[in-house]
Amino acid sequence: MNFTYLKSFPRLKPLYRYCSDAEQLCCTRPYLSGNAARNALEHLVRLVYCSKIENDSEMTIFDMVADDRFRDYIGDPYVMNTIHYIRKMGNAAAHQGNLTVDEAISVLENLHFLVGEILILFGVISDYPELQKPEPKKKPQPAPAQP
Repeated sequence: MNFTYLKSFPRLKPLYRYCSDAEQLCCTRPYLSGNAARNALEHLVRLVYCSKIENDSEMTIFDMVADDRFRDYIGDPYVMNTIHYIRKMGNAAAHQGNLTVDEAISVLENLHFLVGEILILFGVISDYPELQKPEPKKKPQPAPAQP
């Protein structure tokens, strides 16, 4: 499992659960994987915002990531784009109820990167394991027709 390293940090237990759910569901129930990734993103953004900027639980996730102080703290446009991608795909999963397996795997890849980079930014870790990309199960091929 790609997020097992988070188990070493008891305060990150909710984040681990969301990430683990996103990983476990990406090939079987991609829309639920997208929802779990969105929950992980929201948890992570709130963690950053409340720890490093201000404790304002009334703000939406979009308001937090649009805040100049948040963007300045993150300091990396690629990480910000990753945040918006996960948010957008998570919203599609939540509101439209659809995400393909390939989209869910892409969201998972982005989530893996984001979690690792934020934890490095926090000084919690110095590196994180490379993503082991989930492989969708292949559908069984029908037997050839008998003559």
